[in-house]
Amino acid sequence: MVYLGRIVIAIALLFSLSAYAEKPLTGAQIEKFMSSMEEIQKWSEKNEHRFKSDDDSDDGFDLSVDKIMREMREAKAYDEIEDIVEKHGFSSPEEWAGIMVRVSKAMMAEAMSGMKDYQAQMNAQVESMMKDPNIPEEQKQAMQQMMQQTTSIADEIKDVNPADVAAVKPYMEKLQAQMMEEGD
Repeated sequence: MVYLGRIVIAIALLFSLSAYAEKPLTGAQIEKFMSSMEEIQKWSEKNEHRFKSDDDSDDGFDLSVDKIMREMREAKAYDEIEDIVEKHGFSSPEEWAGIMVRVSKAMMAEAMSGMKDYQAQMNAQVESMMKDPNIPEEQKQAMQQMMQQTTSIADEIKDVNPADVAAVKPYMEKLQAQMMEEGD
């Protein structure tokens, strides 16, 4: 019976460690990703009409390779993006998307790491607002939706490999600057 208990514990450990099974991001991968971003952003600006708006999606917050690849294929953009990412040293759009997802999630995890106390306070405020009869229902729904989005983002990043976060940390300012350029 003790043997069976050890097996169960070993299996549980394996499952808990599976989130970290991937090798951590390297500086070289992050730099390669960053070098691709300017060209990808220019291409995206010219071709944004080919992609569905995020507003058209019921997926909530979904930052996954599967979603990126599905959207790329639906827009018939795979070959063009493949040409761009291969110029920057990636073997495929899938590899590029995988690095992009990991870099993005690591950035979000780093940015949210200091917000745990803030998030608990915000949850408490929202809860008290929901009980307040003087607050209009529309405002309550808007707050509830905002909290669901925050929770969805937190769920996306809960299993981020801490080594990925550490690898991204030295590049945070440059990455944020690049992403701000994308939003302009």
